[in-house]
Amino acid sequence: MKAIEIDWKLVQEYHNNEHCLSDVMKNFKVSRASIDTAVKHGCFVKKYFKQEHTEETKKAISEKRKKWLADNPDKHVWKRKGKFKSEPCEVLKKKT
Repeated sequence: MKAIEIDWKLVQEYHNNEHCLSDVMKNFKVSRASIDTAVKHGCFVKKYFKQEHTEETKKAISEKRKKWLADNPDKHVWKRKGKFKSEPCEVLKKKT
């Protein structure tokens, strides 16, 4: 199999323009392992970008969450019987 030369400067420039790693991998057809190796050898620097939801995505998440809660009333966190119990606390109570 023939090794493919990757222009890491071009990849880095693309990534610096607020493209996440998954976009980099898709666009340049490189694997996560290749990126990790490039980082190890100093050819590439990973950056983390804060991603914020738009009003549209916030509304979609809210609607899906409300639907899930309506369809699963028994799975609400505040309706669990043992929500105030902890295993370490119960073990300590049994020992005393």
